[in-house]
Amino acid sequence: VLRKTVERIEAANIKYSRYFIERVRQAADIEGVASVFQRICERDDEMAVDHLMEIEYGLVFKHLGFHPWFEPTGAEGPDLMVERGGLSAFLEVKRYRPKEGEHIPEEFGSHGELQEYGNLRISSSRIANDLQDKLHQIRPRNGVKHGILAVWSDREWIEDVDFECGVRLMCQTLPEEELQGVLFCVF
Repeated sequence: VLRKTVERIEAANIKYSRYFIERVRQAADIEGVASVFQRICERDDEMAVDHLMEIEYGLVFKHLGFHPWFEPTGAEGPDLMVERGGLSAFLEVKRYRPKEGEHIPEEFGSHGELQEYGNLRISSSRIANDLQDKLHQIRPRNGVKHGILAVWSDREWIEDVDFECGVRLMCQTLPEEELQGVLFCVF
């Protein structure tokens, strides 16, 4: 499956394909990764990148000393489970894809000022809603009491401040019981 996955990435129109091939090779020994490799081989290029982001976060946590494994409760559950020091957490990955026509202006305004882009209110609200929609994936179950929401963005307009405001908005608007078990969100 590893060979087929590498061939699939080589044949795809994926930015940074060499990087992803190396990451796929590094993830080959992670438990459950074969199911992610299979999905990469079966999906279109954009969906394949979504699954490559799952591998990316699996490797991030592995390099932080966690023991990761993919699809710990099956294809409909969280993307990963990570464990270290007797503490386990489900991890769900969300990717924001690039949006056609959306870019940060490279030219200055008529008086040499930076031009506005994005809309913090709209983007933070969308992020809050998207994260809220992912909460069911990481809810406590099967003896795992914690969850992590991991976001990857290929979108120029989503900045750290958008993400931080979105997380704060979600935490302020949801009842505490809906946030039960959420350890943190990472961007």
